[in-house]
Amino acid sequence: MASGIGKSATVSLSGHNQTLDTLNHIIATIAGRGGCDKCGRIALLKVEYVVDPPPDLAKQGVISFQTEGF
Repeated sequence: MASGIGKSATVSLSGHNQTLDTLNHIIATIAGRGGCDKCGRIALLKVEYVVDPPPDLAKQGVISFQTEGF
C-alpha cells in the first residue's frame, strides 16, 4: 500500500548497557511498527553517534552536543 508519504523513526539511546542484541531488537521493533518487517522494501538505516558536550554545558546537565554549520 503506497501512500506516497515516507515513514521515519528516530530514537536516542543511553550509552549504558547498550549491546548489539539491544540494537537489533530496537531496529526490528521499529521496522515492525512501520509495516516493513516482511514487506521486502528497502529501508535506509542511518546511525549517528552523539558527542559528549563541552565541560561548561555538561555542568548544566547537557548529555550530548551536536552542531551543524557553525
